[in-house]
Amino acid sequence: MCLLTERMIVTILQRFEKATQEEKPDFTDIRHEALGISKTMWKSIMIIISEMGLIKGTTKIPDGDSKLDYVVINDARITLKGRDYLADYYNALKVLGVSTEISV
Repeated sequence: MCLLTERMIVTILQRFEKATQEEKPDFTDIRHEALGISKTMWKSIMIIISEMGLIKGTTKIPDGDSKLDYVVINDARITLKGRDYLADYYNALKVLGVSTEISV
C-alpha cells in the first residue's frame, strides 16, 4: 500500500474514532475535497476501509459510469478492528521514533 493511501486511511479512521464522542458527527472534514485527493482515490480508500472491516455502516451506491461505487458514510462508525489498526499504526511509529501527535 502506498504511503499516501496509508496516511489517508489513518486520517479517516482517526475521524471515525473521534466521531464516537459526538452526538451528530459531521464528516465533511474527511471528504475528498477536504483531504485534497481525487474523488476516485477517496472512493477507493473508503471501499478498502469498508471491505477490510475497519468501519461499518457504510452504504455503497452506483456512481454513474464510474467503475467505483460511491460510499455513503452518514451512519458509519469505526470497528474494533479499525481501532486495532490505529493502535498498530501508532505502535509502529513509536518503534520508529516518530511522533504520534497527529491531528484531524
